[in-house]
Amino acid sequence: LFRSKIEETSAEPKKEDTVAEEKKEVESKKEKFPLTLGFVIHNVFGGSFMKAKNVNKDATEAPSKMNRVIDVGSQYELAQFGDLVIRSMLDFKNLLHPNANTFNKVFHAGIEADYSPNGWFKTQLRGGINQMYYTAGATLLLGVVHIDFATYGEEVGTTSDKIENRVYAAKVGFNF
Repeated sequence: LFRSKIEETSAEPKKEDTVAEEKKEVESKKEKFPLTLGFVIHNVFGGSFMKAKNVNKDATEAPSKMNRVIDVGSQYELAQFGDLVIRSMLDFKNLLHPNANTFNKVFHAGIEADYSPNGWFKTQLRGGINQMYYTAGATLLLGVVHIDFATYGEEVGTTSDKIENRVYAAKVGFNF
């Protein structure tokens, strides 16, 4: 009788083991949605200005009105291979702006490969299109050193006369 009682109690799982198993089960059941959507309205109420002689005595007219603009974007996680994540992005920016009168002016798209095996090392490579001009970028996080490289083009011409403004940028930072 005494021996069977010992066997029964030793066969029961420990409380800590049960809690750990339940936690693993909950984490594995968490749904992960690969699609992210975003929507932003700038200058919701619009805005206009009066001609102010106190600030600029030579002002002949009021500053231009602040236009309401809308940005719509999405990100989709295409694949994940261990610590490597591949994402695609699609944005339409400055919708409703008077100068955003062509599809090319508002269209932005790209793809990103993000390799983050741990907290102190991270590599990201990016490529895409901004206003129909190519973009490229890279990010390296090496311990406390954070390095970014990027290039992009933006349209600065008119509807009939296309002019690209190409930007090259680099940034080095220290994260403490």
